[in-house]
This record gives sequence, structure tokens and C-alpha cells, in this order.
Amino acid sequence: MHTSNTIALWTIILLVVPNIFNCISILLLILISSYVKRFKNITEEIASNTNWLARTARRVSFGPTAKLALLNYATYIPEIKQNMQIISLPSVQHHEFQAAMDSSTIRVDNI
Repeated sequence: MHTSNTIALWTIILLVVPNIFNCISILLLILISSYVKRFKNITEEIASNTNWLARTARRVSFGPTAKLALLNYATYIPEIKQNMQIISLPSVQHHEFQAAMDSSTIRVDNI
């Protein structure tokens, strides 16, 4: 009788303990997959925001006019002005510059 109780105890241990570990593993997999989905959503949102910022900067003619505005602002700050070397910018017509910037966003359907 003693031997059958020992075998029954070991049978229970060998059947229950691995199942407990399996349940814990499944819970960890679910938790990790939820974290991966959240991380993916966050990175997609960051990439989308960065893309919109780049497109907006192109559309508002981020270029010579922005450089001139920064140079004008920098001339009012003595610390920057003393270390600044002004290089003349080539004259660019606004519509030519805008066309060059917008050409990267034009979609061509007849290829």
C-alpha cells in the first residue's frame, strides 16, 4: 500500500507541475505579445508624425526663407553674432523653389 501511495504522489507531481509551468508560459506569451503590439503602435505613430513634419516643412518652403529668418534672428543675439559668418545665399525665385520642393510629393499615375 505504501508503494502505491508513493507512485500516486509522483504521478500527480509529474502531471500537475508541468501543467502549471505551461499555464505560466502561456500567460507570459500573452503579456509579451500585448507589449509588442503596444510598441508597434507607438513606433508607427512616431514614424507617422515624423513623416507629417517633413511634409509640412517641405510645403511651407523650408529652405532659403527659413535660413534668412534664422540669420535675422541670430543677428540679434550677441553670442551667436560674434561666432557667425554670413554667407550670401543664391537668389531663388519662390515659385521655382516651391516647384522643386513639391515635385517630390507629386504622384504620377501614367507610368
